[in-house]
Amino acid sequence: MEALGEEESATGAIHGELDRRHALFHEDEMRAIGFDRCRWGYFLYDLSVTSVDLASVDPDGTLLGPLLEGYHTVRPLPADAERLIDLFAILRHLLCVDRLNGIADGASVAAREHRHALHALLERGLGA
Repeated sequence: MEALGEEESATGAIHGELDRRHALFHEDEMRAIGFDRCRWGYFLYDLSVTSVDLASVDPDGTLLGPLLEGYHTVRPLPADAERLIDLFAILRHLLCVDRLNGIADGASVAAREHRHALHALLERGLGA
């Protein structure tokens, strides 16, 4: 995060949970809904949420490239965007597992799902 800094190109208002549950599609356009987790943060964090959601339906990662290409037409991305997105995804999973472990019984299934996703990200490898 230090490398990204707090510059306008890296931070701003983010959705916070930009996955398929929070997207409406009409023809060739997508609109976000459900802004209860909206906050100030890193734009790559939102992309990490979307990336993790896409991975659940696209394990080969063929959709991530077009997503980043489309995103780049609106906002510049750092050269190592995919690696940084994975790092944000790992951070998100760790925070979710930590939060869920502090909650009563019903959270164990959700915590396991986050651990599984975290393991898959780490297994895929992050490069140097």
